[in-house]
This record gives sequence, structure tokens and C-alpha cells, in this order.
Amino acid sequence: MKGTNMGNQPLHKYTPRWMLNIIETKKCAECGEKAHKHDICAIGVRSFGAEGKCTTYVEHKCGKCQVRTITSFAKEKLSSVEDLCYMIIEQIHAQKKLEKSKELSQQQNSNSQIGDDEVDALKQFLETNESHADFLKYIGSNEITEDDED
Repeated sequence: MKGTNMGNQPLHKYTPRWMLNIIETKKCAECGEKAHKHDICAIGVRSFGAEGKCTTYVEHKCGKCQVRTITSFAKEKLSSVEDLCYMIIEQIHAQKKLEKSKELSQQQNSNSQIGDDEVDALKQFLETNESHADFLKYIGSNEITEDDED
């Protein structure tokens, strides 16, 4: 998955958090600069050894000196393209769920909050009107008919 984005998103956005935590503990071997998630330029699976074992890797480029470093995740048992793809797809779904949840939360908060102007207008209305029917009309409810009062 070479490149700086997936669908105009930086690679780190869909990289699992545990991988990012490991990357961000690394330092550039050339200049000693601390690695950042924004430095990720590739994620993939590589084979190694005579047995053809595979490992997941993340390539990151130093923001200061531009030297590229590969961090391998052989111990984490992600040893196939399928494992990597599944992991990234899970991360994408989790990210989309989180974004949708935040969006819904913001919509609910903005729609359910009453502004100061609305409160002041309601207070003024209540001070000047005594009819229950007028109040129901004001809040957008249907009028109570004589049959409803029972």
C-alpha cells in the first residue's frame, strides 16, 4: 500500500493504533529525530528467509533528514497479505463508526439545545398569555379538543 493516502486520507489514519504506538517509539538511525505517525509512507507484507516466512512492515521516512526506515512486525503474527488487509479493513470500519458517532452526537447536541433567544421568547409569551390552547399552538402542538380532556 504505497503512497501517502488511501482515498485522500493519510496512511496513519487507517494504521492500527498498536502499530502507531510502536512506530512513535522509534528514532531515526541517521539523525536521531523521533518518528511520527505522519512519516508513514508504506504498509505491506514482505517475505524473508529460505522458508518464505512473511512479516507485516511499515516504512516511515524521517521528517528531518528523509532517511527511510522499515519497522517489521514479525512477532505480532501478521504473516500474510490477507491478515494485513483484514486488519486495515477492520481499522477503516472502526474509524468510520467513530466518525459517524461523532457526527450524530454533534447533530443531536445542536438540534436539542435551546438557545437563550428561544428561552427569552418563551418567557415573554408565558407572561403575556394565559390560555393553555395558545401555549400549545406556540410550541407547535395540536389543540386539545373537548374529547381529549377526558
